[in-house]
Amino acid sequence: MTIRRLCAALRVPGKTELLLVILFGAGFAALPVLALLPSLWGFTAAWAVTYLADEALHVKAPGFVRRLATLQLSRTMRFAVRTVMLLALADRMDAPGAVLVTGLAVLSAHFLLVMMYSALHHVIRRRRILPVIVRNLEMSGIDIPERPPAYLYRRFLRKLLHLDLPAHAGLIVALATGTWYSAYAGYALTIGAASAALIALLGQFRAVRRMPRRDAVIGEVNRQLDAYRPEVALYFSFAAVSRDFMYQVNMWIETLEQLDRRPVIVLRERASFRFLGRTRIPVVCVPKADDLAELELSVRVVLSPATPARTATCCASPRPSTSSSATATATSSPAATASARCTTRSG
Repeated sequence: MTIRRLCAALRVPGKTELLLVILFGAGFAALPVLALLPSLWGFTAAWAVTYLADEALHVKAPGFVRRLATLQLSRTMRFAVRTVMLLALADRMDAPGAVLVTGLAVLSAHFLLVMMYSALHHVIRRRRILPVIVRNLEMSGIDIPERPPAYLYRRFLRKLLHLDLPAHAGLIVALATGTWYSAYAGYALTIGAASAALIALLGQFRAVRRMPRRDAVIGEVNRQLDAYRPEVALYFSFAAVSRDFMYQVNMWIETLEQLDRRPVIVLRERASFRFLGRTRIPVVCVPKADDLAELELSVRVVLSPATPARTATCCASPRPSTSSSATATATSSPAATASARCTTRSG
């Protein structure tokens, strides 16, 4: 019972993860003690345990890692603590002043490069946000740069912070052998790899500067919709996007594909794409109401599987409604449920 309560308090799922948490905490607690003694091999063991346990907890107990972040013990802070403790160990073991000063400068520059990379990544991500996201519509009329490579873009902070490993390992080897070439080699590898990563991302920034403007994107989407001429729109908006809510859209896909009218799916949340089922129907995601108002969606029938206020507002149209036969055709679909409602608008 005590173990279960402890697991619940630490947000870990089981005993294995609890053991990792204990090793993680013991390793970090031992670092300053072993650095001040000083004990090189004890410090090296604790240093390795904190690295390995930290990575394992990200996979096995992400809830615990998030709890650490709320306590201001973020991943960056934990890497900084290891760096400071290693430099303290080197000072206690009478490492040459040049090695200590160079190490402090290199590892500080490493963190500065991480900050610059993070800022540039944020700018690229913001610039790549389009006002309208589409699927199954040809958008070759505008030049949209390719997405940056995954090795530069995804989980970048984790990769960049681990570039301190050559510097750390080189300094530990130098302290063990008494020769300092390995320390300088590790410093060079760390700062060189971090600089190369930043330069590579700068190349991606140059490409993303060519992203089309809002008017160009909406204009191209309108041209494609005008060529497609949709007649039926399935409109879905829900604040809490998840697989549990998106079933309301997915259950309509098969029916829409079987209609003798041209359908289109209109979504309002970007995260909806993650849970949208496979379909050949054109899909348009428009998060902002101002952008949605500029789309030329002259459809005869709007199907709304959900009824939040946001949906009701959008479906209300000042245009005169069409004849009741259009509504009857939509509501006679075999996939219709009691929660679905149809709104008709003039074509």
